[in-house]
Amino acid sequence: MHTDREITTNSASSLSGAELNKYPNELNPVVVKVFNFNTNIWCFSITNDGKYIAVVDKNQIKILDISTSKVKREIGIKEQIGFPPDKIAFTFDNQNLIISIWSLNKIALLNIETGKITFEDSGRRFKVHPKLNYLALVDANDVKVLSLDGRMLFGLQLESANDDISFSPLEDVLVVGSDENFKFYQLNGEVAQTIHEFGGYDILEYSPRGRYLAAVRVNIKGFFTSSYSYSIKLINLIENKEINISEEIYSKEPGLPFVTFSPNEQLLVLIKENNAYFYSVEDGHKLIDIKCRDLKFCPDGRYVVTIKNEDTIEMLKLY
Repeated sequence: MHTDREITTNSASSLSGAELNKYPNELNPVVVKVFNFNTNIWCFSITNDGKYIAVVDKNQIKILDISTSKVKREIGIKEQIGFPPDKIAFTFDNQNLIISIWSLNKIALLNIETGKITFEDSGRRFKVHPKLNYLALVDANDVKVLSLDGRMLFGLQLESANDDISFSPLEDVLVVGSDENFKFYQLNGEVAQTIHEFGGYDILEYSPRGRYLAAVRVNIKGFFTSSYSYSIKLINLIENKEINISEEIYSKEPGLPFVTFSPNEQLLVLIKENNAYFYSVEDGHKLIDIKCRDLKFCPDGRYVVTIKNEDTIEMLKLY
């Protein structure tokens, strides 16, 4: 069903403006738009061109025009998958959504135009190629790399179910981290490169221009009452060196944080337990932290969109 229904918003800006080359020394986030919903928000994603946002509630996915705040598409999902997704992401062409349901160990491809699931497979994690229509699914130790028509490109076994993967934005390469090294796979399954200097990380994320890898190690502390800390490294793939982040993040809750870069690769953000921590890529020091459940950068890099609380999404101007 196509709609043009208005969502309640407050707006003071738009997404127009070219990506700036450099952020100022200090960030001062200001709320410029608020999307109010009458139901709990599970997750969201933004199209690569920054024009639309997909928001998941208990029963459906709403596609909204960010500039006008109007709902352009509503897709019922309860009947098709039985449970709300905990993560979604647009494919590179913005024609599909990848959705994952952790509790069901299911990942599916949803065609936005038809509103139908075109294929599904087992898995708890996925990565979408940022420049090509490829998808990688992770199910325990098994990794499948697929094209969006469901065609299998290759598969591999992780050394540990805690190992992570990330697509390079520059080429047809998938990096796989293990306790011992990073391996860079071509999409025919051949290993193109192995870097032995780095290993032991639980999260890997390529920067948008392919210069850096963000690597996060989860450390468990305590025998009877477990607590967790997250050590963050930035790996400069051009110069083959590490940049230390200035502090560890501590938590009493298990689970992996989410990591993302700004479009110009100058900011790294780690989201964990309703906090987003902003770090300078240049020297690793923390700039600010803000309260939110999730965060995505808009393509111009000046704005971020966040889940503020259970029924509210905010757009912030960083400077």
